Amino acid sequence: MLRELKKSFLLLSENKKKWLICSLFDFLFLVLLIISASFFYNLFMRDYDYIGNTLENILVQDGQISGDLFSRLSGVSDTLINMLFIVLEFFLVAFLLWSLFQSVSWLISRNIVKRSKKFDLDYLLDFALFSLIWTLILGLSIYIFYNNSSLLQTFSIFILNIPLLLFVYFGVISFALFSLSNKSLKSFKECFLLGIKNPQLLFPFLIFLLILFFIGSLLSLVGLKLVNGFVFLLFLTWFRVYLLILVEKYVGDML
Repeated sequence: MLRELKKSFLLLSENKKKWLICSLFDFLFLVLLIISASFFYNLFMRDYDYIGNTLENILVQDGQISGDLFSRLSGVSDTLINMLFIVLEFFLVAFLLWSLFQSVSWLISRNIVKRSKKFDLDYLLDFALFSLIWTLILGLSIYIFYNNSSLLQTFSIFILNIPLLLFVYFGVISFALFSLSNKSLKSFKECFLLGIKNPQLLFPFLIFLLILFFIGSLLSLVGLKLVNGFVFLLFLTWFRVYLLILVEKYVGDML
């Protein structure tokens, strides 16, 4: 693994332009995602406040319900439906941003590893379809957690974080497999086998977290949040490259 670690930094040093472009796409993705989240959050809270104010203003006099109650409740019902659409619209925008920018980031990372300049439009479209698989799994998981929230409160935070960590671990491995093979279903199926049989793939995850923790702690002392964010994006590209090298090594004939 140390040889692959050295190779990852060597490849990046030989492809500084691609490294920066990849980090730029990650930056644009995060900025647009934050802007979108802020926009939809404001829309959501506007409707939320409207419902709160409407319910507070429902008048009950002498035991009789005010005449405009049903019109008010109808307005509340329409607003709740609108809030649901706001949430769905945000997830749709987030999915489109992910598919557009992250597909390019993974493609550039793959080209760095493969020493290639290939830009495949079909890959970008297939990446969106592959992302849809994990989006549906994420949506289903959120739905299950939401419907069992009262039961989950009895578990510790550590136990509740295990499914999230597994989701991230196998999910990232699957995207590395897909980037190398461009085979959606095969990458999805094989990521679990590869991740279980090769726990050493946890190594780049641990290095990435340790480096970010160290840099984040150091830079927070001097308040350089912008520099901190830029360094994070640079190491995010390194993480992809290193993981792709390891996956390519351990995958064997699975691709």
